[in-house]
Parts: sequence; structure tokens; C-alpha cells
Amino acid sequence: MKVRRSRIALIVLVPALLFAQLLLFAGSAAAHRFAPSVLGVNDSGGGRVDVMWRVPSSSSGGPSAGPAPVFPIRCERLGNPIASVESGYVSERYSLQCGGNGLAGDSIAFTGIDGSGRHALVRYTGPDGELHTAMMRTSAERFRVPGEGVEGGAEGSSHSVGAYLVIGVEHILLGPDHLLFVLCIVLLVRDRKKLFITITAFTLAHSITLALAVLDIFTLPSPPVEAAIALSIVMLAAESLRQERDTVTAQKPWLVAFAFGLLHGMGFAGALAEVGLPSNQVPAALVLFNVGVELGQIAFVLALLLVGAALAKLSESWKRRGLLLTCYATGCLAAFWTIERVVAFRGG
Repeated sequence: MKVRRSRIALIVLVPALLFAQLLLFAGSAAAHRFAPSVLGVNDSGGGRVDVMWRVPSSSSGGPSAGPAPVFPIRCERLGNPIASVESGYVSERYSLQCGGNGLAGDSIAFTGIDGSGRHALVRYTGPDGELHTAMMRTSAERFRVPGEGVEGGAEGSSHSVGAYLVIGVEHILLGPDHLLFVLCIVLLVRDRKKLFITITAFTLAHSITLALAVLDIFTLPSPPVEAAIALSIVMLAAESLRQERDTVTAQKPWLVAFAFGLLHGMGFAGALAEVGLPSNQVPAALVLFNVGVELGQIAFVLALLLVGAALAKLSESWKRRGLLLTCYATGCLAAFWTIERVVAFRGG
């Protein structure tokens, strides 16, 4: 009975958080996306540098306030930038002329980066075709462009691949749809041992498809996957609401979690594809990203269990009300995402 009270009691506090998420994320079809600003730099040699600068769009459809890249003063812009809006981002593309060696050995600075999550991810492809990646988290940081005797990455760090651990943590903690799926698992599975097995099955499944997709062994189109992920939350929210013990989901939750985890892994792969992987460190970056996702997921589950333990003494009537509110809020929000994503990939 104590375990049951602990599990159900956590739902009293969560509805307020869910409704806050509704206000924050309901306007975005890509609700789970990790969304830093992204600077893509392609230095093909000869002094010409092609630039792609992409920032998350605001509610009005324009670029949101945030960082901006600052290139060396010797670099001159060639022509006017070409702007476009796609999948929740505003992008502009342009070219720079930076002299014979391009940006080799120089630095790229950023303005507008602060501690509120306004990060900038740099993806630099040099004349040798290698991709170098680093995350900029403060305006004091600079991206050191690789050159003769100079290793690319954030200044002061020799291992830019380490950024993928943080990217994984931030992706899961900033991704409400994946978190809501885990919330439904916690609400549905009352036994601690079975909960551990179920979460492990979900982890194993999305790790498999994440690796398969990133290594280009097996992939699926992103829009249908995103819609199916949202639909999986609707289904699990309904199961959590009914609390029936004779369904496959209730009796073998690990099996359902594994099946849906395969889908969620494809969603993680889509986010990682947007960020890109350094060509010379693909295995390490993939492992670190996945470890980051798991750390964020574990932190979320522990937070839910702590809330449940703190609210275990509430009356059964309040627990039932909390269950209803949480499941309906989760299901409605996920249903909205499902419809929005289906409409988006069908072209409206």
C-alpha cells in the first residue's frame, strides 16, 4: 500500500507543471526538439567560407532573441544573405571571403549567449572534410577554427566531443514529449522492481534505434515518427487513466515500453542529426549523447519518485483527482501534438 500511495501521490503536483508546458509548447509541432542556435561553417579552401546561421523561431515566426556569431574583421560578406523559415527555425545563408587561408587558426566569437539556455552549437567543416563541433555557453567562449598545429573546438577545451554529453542531457530535459511518456510509465507501473525493468526496456530500445539511425543502418522519415511518438503518449495516458490490471500494458509494461522506445529512439536520432556528429569521433559522440539522455531521464524519474514520497499522505480522493487531471492533461496535450504533426507532414 505504501508503494501504491507513493506512486499515485506524485500526480497531485504534476498537473500544474503540465498546464505550464501546455502554454509553453503547444504552439510548436516539434515539441521535443533540443533547440540551440546552430552555426554551420563550410570552409572549402581558397579563402571562401559558406555560412548557415539558424536560430529557433519565435511565436511570431521570426527569429527569437539570442546569440549571434562574430567573425574575424578581415572577413567580408559576399552579397546578401538568403533567409528561410523551416521546422521551427529561421535560417540565413551567406558567404564570406576571408583571404587565402580562410578561417584556419582563427576564432569565431558570439554575442548574446547567457545562462538561460541560449546556447550556440558550432559545426565547422574544413577543407579536409572533417566536422568539428563545439557548444558555446557563454559570450566569453570562442570557437577556435582548426589549422596547422591548432585543434578545433571551444577555446580552453581539447575535446569538443564532450559537448554531446550535455546535449543529450539538455535534449531530454527540454523535451516535454519524452518526459511525458516517462511520466505515464511511472504512473502506470506501481511496483518499483517492475518500474526499473520497464524504464530499462525503454532505454535499451531507444538506444538501439538511435545507434541504427545515426550509423545510417536503418532510418525512417522524421515527420511520421514525430507524430507516432505523440500518439504513443496518448495511448499510454489512456492506460494510466484506466488503471486496469488485465491489459497487456499493465501486465507487461516492459514490452510496451520497449516497442514505443524504438520509436522514441528515432526521435532522438532526428535531433542528433540536426546537431551533427564529428566525422572523426562518431562512436564517442554517439555514446556520450546517449549517456546524457539516460542521465536526464534518470534525474526526471527520481524527481517524480521524490514528489510521490513527499505527497504520500494525501487522501485517496485527492490522489484520484490528481490522477484524472494529470492523465487528461497529458493525453490532451499529446493529442494536440499528434494532430499538429500529422497536418504538418501532410503539408497542411
